[in-house]
Amino acid sequence: MSYQRCSLAHAALLALVVFAIGPNPNGIAQAQNPSATPKPPATPTPKPPPAPSDPDTGPTGPQPGGPELKLAGTWRLDKSLSQGLIARLQGADEVTWTITQEGQTISISQKVLGGQSPAGAGGGGGMAAYGRDPTSSPPTYTVNGREAVTDVPFGQSMGKLTTKATMIGNTLELMRKTTFLTPDGTERVSTTTQQLSLSDGGKTLTAKIHTESSRGPLPDSTLVFKKQ
Repeated sequence: MSYQRCSLAHAALLALVVFAIGPNPNGIAQAQNPSATPKPPATPTPKPPPAPSDPDTGPTGPQPGGPELKLAGTWRLDKSLSQGLIARLQGADEVTWTITQEGQTISISQKVLGGQSPAGAGGGGGMAAYGRDPTSSPPTYTVNGREAVTDVPFGQSMGKLTTKATMIGNTLELMRKTTFLTPDGTERVSTTTQQLSLSDGGKTLTAKIHTESSRGPLPDSTLVFKKQ
C-alpha cells in the first residue's frame, strides 16, 4: 500500500515537471521562457555607391597620376640650356612658345625671329620644324588620354591629324601624328611626342621632343624655356 502511494506521488511529481518545462520535439525536455521574443533578422548595411570617375580631367585638374600643371603664358627658349636644336632654332635670334590653356584644352604656338631657314625646313620655322607638320595652325589638345582625329589639308589633298594629351606623373605628354599621301600615292606618316614639365617653381619649362617619320627618326632634342 505504501509502495503504491509512493508510485502515485512520483508520477504526479513527474507530470508537474513535464508540464512546467514542456516537451522538446526531439523528446528532450527544455525550459520555456514565455517572455522571450524572437529577434528579427539583422538588416545588412547598404554599401555607398562608388565615387564616379571622370576620364576627362585635364592639366588643371587632378587626373590620376598627375597634379595641376600651369603652362599658360609666353616662354622664351634658352639655347644655352637646350640640347639637339635643329639648325633653324639654333640660328634664330629668338624663339618663343605661347601656350594657351583653358580647362582641359591646351595649344602651343611657336614663333621664330631672325636667322635663316635651311632648305626644306619650311619658311615659318614653327612647330613644323619637328615632324614636318604642314598644318597652318597649332593643334589643340584635350588632356584626357584619348586620341582625337581630324581631317587637315596637305597641299592639294587631305590627310589625317591625330592628337592625344596625357598627364603622366608631373609630365604632360603631347602626341601629334600626321598621315597623308604624296602625289605619287605614297603614304607619309610622322609622329612627334613632346613631354612637358615644370621646374624652378614654375619658371622653367622643359620639353623633350622625339619624332618618328616614314623617312626614319629625327634626333631627339630637349628645349628649355624661361617664363616671360
